[in-house]
Amino acid sequence: MARTVDPVAHSQRREAYLDAAQRIIQTKGYEALSIQDVLAATGTSKGAFYHYFTGKPALLDAIVARMVDAAAAQLAPAGGSALDRLDGVFAGLATFKAGQKDLIVAMVKVWMSDENAVMREHFRRRAIAALTPPLAEIIRQGADEGVFDVADPDATAGVFAAMVLGANDAATALIGQHATYEQVIDRLGAFGTAFERVLGAAPGALRFDRRLATVREWFDAIA
Repeated sequence: MARTVDPVAHSQRREAYLDAAQRIIQTKGYEALSIQDVLAATGTSKGAFYHYFTGKPALLDAIVARMVDAAAAQLAPAGGSALDRLDGVFAGLATFKAGQKDLIVAMVKVWMSDENAVMREHFRRRAIAALTPPLAEIIRQGADEGVFDVADPDATAGVFAAMVLGANDAATALIGQHATYEQVIDRLGAFGTAFERVLGAAPGALRFDRRLATVREWFDAIA
């Protein structure tokens, strides 16, 4: 007789492994993570672990997918102009980060380290894949409205998504290097200008200064 799997229990056990692995990555970095650490943290056997994951790379993919899915859930479709909708994307990402503040503050200390290079790359690829379709729709609308000047909305969306992640990494790296608040603001301001140029938008059209207003809180929490 085939074994009956309780989907709720299965999901809860899987999430427990992900929670444990994520806590270890937060404190030690991905390269220092071992399957044995996860087993010790969850009080389970190796056989039980491999029932859910084929190994450490699969565990990493699941952690990253969960993070990206949580961020993408904040990017619900919204009406309005293209500029309003793009503003909503930035607001949604800010809401996600605010809800994960303790995790993000803890991870900043190891996120930009060499030990987490693999995890950062996995996150970057998945995040770009998740952000590009909604951004392409918004950019296409903006081109129709005449507020954006782009030749290829889909390609531009991929570039824009990569730049959004680049801005986040740049700010994180600067804070980790004990840069001043003014240095962080200057770097992010440069990204804001680059965003407008990539979209062919008028200077100040993206209202990026609204995003900079929240940087002080994060700087004080992380620095």
